[in-house]
Parts: sequence; C-alpha cells; structure tokens
Amino acid sequence: MKIGTPVVLAVALLSSACSSGAGVQDLKSDKNKISVVHSETTLEKIGVGSCLHQDRPQPIWETVFDRKPDLMLMIGDNVYANALSLQEKYEKAFNRKGYKKLLREYEVLATYDDHDFGNNDSDKTNEAKKTAVRLSLDSFKVPKDDPRRSHEGVYGSYIYGKKGQRLQIILLDTRYFKDSWKTGKKNMKPPPGYGRYIPDGNPSKTILGKDQWAWLEKALKEKAEVRLVVSSIQVISNEHGRESWGGFPVEREKLFTLIKSTGAKGVILLSGDVHFSELSLLQDFAYPLYDFTSSAMAHRHNTTDGSATVYSEAINRFRVPDFVYTAATVGEIQIDWKGKKTSITLRILGVENKVVATKEIMLSELQ
Repeated sequence: MKIGTPVVLAVALLSSACSSGAGVQDLKSDKNKISVVHSETTLEKIGVGSCLHQDRPQPIWETVFDRKPDLMLMIGDNVYANALSLQEKYEKAFNRKGYKKLLREYEVLATYDDHDFGNNDSDKTNEAKKTAVRLSLDSFKVPKDDPRRSHEGVYGSYIYGKKGQRLQIILLDTRYFKDSWKTGKKNMKPPPGYGRYIPDGNPSKTILGKDQWAWLEKALKEKAEVRLVVSSIQVISNEHGRESWGGFPVEREKLFTLIKSTGAKGVILLSGDVHFSELSLLQDFAYPLYDFTSSAMAHRHNTTDGSATVYSEAINRFRVPDFVYTAATVGEIQIDWKGKKTSITLRILGVENKVVATKEIMLSELQ
C-alpha cells in the first residue's frame, strides 16, 4: 500500500485522511460532496468481516493480523446488542483486544447491520437509530468532518489510488431508511421452515430511502476501476426467506438497473449477516456480478470444521459451487494491479490463516 497526500476534486469529490486510526485529519463538511479521495493511496489487500459477537471467543483476529490488510471492512453486526443496550455493548466490544489492535494499527471502514443498529431485523422504526449512528461512527473513529456525519445514516464512499488503480468503497446503510419486511409462513425449502419473510412487490417500500438512492447514483458515476459495494445483507441470494434484497424485489432490480445505467464497471458486492460465507454469481447481467458474503467472525452458529448448517444449506440458486464455509471466518480481496491484466482474488479465510476457498476474477470480465 502506498500512502500519500489526499487530493481535492471539485463538487463531487473531497479530500481526507483515512477514516480511522491515528493522525486523522478533519474535513470541512459538505453534504454535496460524495467521496473521500486518497489519490496517492493504492490498496492491494482488503479484509472483510461481519458478525463479531463480543461475548464469543475471537481467534479469527490472528488471521486478520497475519494477513496484514491495507484496509479492513467491518460490514455489519460488528457488535451484538439491542436498542436498549447499544451503549453498553459497544463499550464492551471495543474494549476487547482485537478491536483495540485493529483500530490502533489498521485503516478501517464500517457500516452496521441489525444487531449493532438496534433489535434483530430492525429497520427505520428503531427508536435508537440515531444512537446507533453515533456509536458506529464514533467507535470506528470516523473524522468529525467526514461527509458521513453530514447526513442521516452511515452511508459513504471512499476512493483510493491514482488513475488505473482506483478502488471505490461504497458503504450502504440498509437499516436507517428501510421499511419493514413482509412476513409469511416458514415454508422456504431447503431446509423446511428456514425463512419467514416473503417478497413484497410494493414499489413504495424501500431499503435505501430517497436521499441515499440519489447519492448512490452520483457515487456510481465517479471514476474508478474497481468498486466494492457493501450491503450488510445479501443482494443476489434472494430466495431463502431471511433478510435480503429479495424481500423487496423492486429495490433489488432498481440496484441492478442503476449499476447498468450509470455505466459503473468493476462492481463486486460484499455482504454479511447470514452466519456462513459463500459466493453468489448473477450471470444475467451486463457482466458477471458477484456477491461475496463473509460471515461470521465469531458467533455461536459457527462450526469448528466448516461443515453444513441449517444456514448454509438454505436455497441459493446463484451459489458458486465449493465456495461455502461455516466456521469462524474473514474474507479477503486481493487486487493485482496490472493494467488490462488486473486480477481480483476473493478468499475465504479460517482460523490459523487457513485458506478455505479462492476465486480469481479478471477485471476485464467486469466491464
């Protein structure tokens, strides 16, 4: 990774130091600006983690630190709490050695999911949502003048690298503005009785909300070679009856349409939430669209050997074969910047630095 001085771009872009860690600079807040830009910072290795319970053993941190990521993405359920215990649980979680070392030594970007936002499967009706925003931004040391602090929710965009090596990180907020899911019978198969949510085709229902949708369109129009779009919940896998963009199929299709209409190339989706890791592939798209799910870092649903669970056996017709894992895990994205031959390698990693699954993607495919 090459660290340099951030560059200021007019209207759509602005400069900043990285979003966490020592020596962070403050920005002048401007709600009209989209991305924080680090034009002289090239990222080659990005860690991806979710579902980290503060009361569980956390040996997966050793893998994170052994891999030495240039940037660590914490993409939801970074703390397990409820609307009444957010302050207490955040304090407990961030007093553990893993988080302390992470924030002391590494660059970190984060968004939340339901358990670090409020109650299980919580949405815009959560009365503690403003507290959740404050705790998430403060705990991950987001600068006071970062544009993420100038609007509701925690969504934000960051661009690293010079032309030809630009990586955009788009952090979505899938909780603050989201409407409630539609509940049906637990009849999804396989396995029987797995999910309780059914698709709601009401076009007025939203996941991102009007303002975030408008912001996302601008973000996707910015120039970048690779884009990691972070959604705390799965986007492509849509039939298992648990939380996913499949619950609001109009919103899901709107996202796919927006990626196409903005001409956004090099998109890879990142998600967590489901307590196992997998890779999903949507081939009926402008180019192969991947959703890399990384979950869980530390949770009671983790197995010790990566064997199948009720979660991992849930239906997903988009699943890439042999890319599923249920033990404690963290994801890794490695970019080998070589111009037209640039490649992106996705990895599932287990404890003791175990490489469980690998998928190499040529950037030229994502055009």
